[in-house]
Amino acid sequence: MFLVTKPKTLAVLNKRQAEKNNQWDMGFESKVSGFISVKIGGSSIEEKISEIENCLETLPKLREDNFPFLPREIFGISKLNKGENNVPIAYRSIMIHFGISMKQLDEEIEVWINKYEQFLKRIPNAWESIVNIEIIPFTANYPMNHLRYHWFKEFKPKSEESFWRFEGDPTNWEELTNDNFMPKD
Repeated sequence: MFLVTKPKTLAVLNKRQAEKNNQWDMGFESKVSGFISVKIGGSSIEEKISEIENCLETLPKLREDNFPFLPREIFGISKLNKGENNVPIAYRSIMIHFGISMKQLDEEIEVWINKYEQFLKRIPNAWESIVNIEIIPFTANYPMNHLRYHWFKEFKPKSEESFWRFEGDPTNWEELTNDNFMPKD
């Protein structure tokens, strides 16, 4: 049986249950995960990885960061070591992956998205990123219980110029919790 309830209604129901069990002070968990694709080409792979590592070093450490958190510790790079099977782990992109669990991103989701986007645009040769955010109970009506955000670089025809394009679920807290808003299928 699937529970189909509007986000705001579900939040009220979960809040009541948490209050009944004296658990409200614990808060809701927010899970954020995703990846960034960095184009391979031009300089050597080692130089690209070094550029990425330098960019990651510009992020604060968790103990120095302000909420909503985007610390360097959550990021990892899939380095191109061939391993035992002599098979590279990247084809055309170096992959940066990340994940964090934090208490109640909810009303700060727009701030986090903006903070992330500013960082993404500083990464040399980054060309795509996908972020998934789960904030139960507020994302219960979204596909797979999470919000999805997608950035990708587009190039102007017959030009070297590029620009970032963004698609995704709402980032505004009022839209996310509005009973009249229903997510796309």
